[in-house]
Amino acid sequence: MSVATDRLYELAADIGRLRRRHPGDHIVDRAACHVESLALMLEPTAAELAASIAPGDCGAITEAIRCVDQRHRALQHLLGEAA
Repeated sequence: MSVATDRLYELAADIGRLRRRHPGDHIVDRAACHVESLALMLEPTAAELAASIAPGDCGAITEAIRCVDQRHRALQHLLGEAA
């Protein structure tokens, strides 16, 4: 992970804590949406991961999709959302 991605996950954890303290707060929910958007821009897609592992290999594609799904669930957990 890059430094930017590490910081993004730290921010997600902070927002998750804010969500637990202030459930339903509109500003906190909007911040969480922005963190999700940033994660989508900064982290590689499943297609990019598969291409870097083994282009055209079905096993690599399956592994890349699994990796991206796991990363998404981890971010949702940090943000305090149901995964």
